[in-house]
Amino acid sequence: MCSYEALQFFKYSNRYIINKMSSSDLELLKSFRKNTEWFDNNCQTLKNYDGQFIAIHKESVVDSDDDYRSLANRIKKLYDKSLYVTLVTIHGTVSPAK
Repeated sequence: MCSYEALQFFKYSNRYIINKMSSSDLELLKSFRKNTEWFDNNCQTLKNYDGQFIAIHKESVVDSDDDYRSLANRIKKLYDKSLYVTLVTIHGTVSPAK
């Protein structure tokens, strides 16, 4: 899955909504876009996070965990809403079921 392609779809299919967003919402969307693009461009360098959820803030991994809830509870206390959280899976490997 390419998050940048998903964002492009959002951008073109919802142009009216974007025009009606507040400036703070637009800043969050821009931050999300930068973080998702950073992830897409650097996913091969994140192999040591395989099978973990990572939190990306300002185009950098700031935290990771095997458990999404644990990660979410930690990061919501420390960072604003401009985080991108995703599960890292390296193609060609299979993580054991938990």
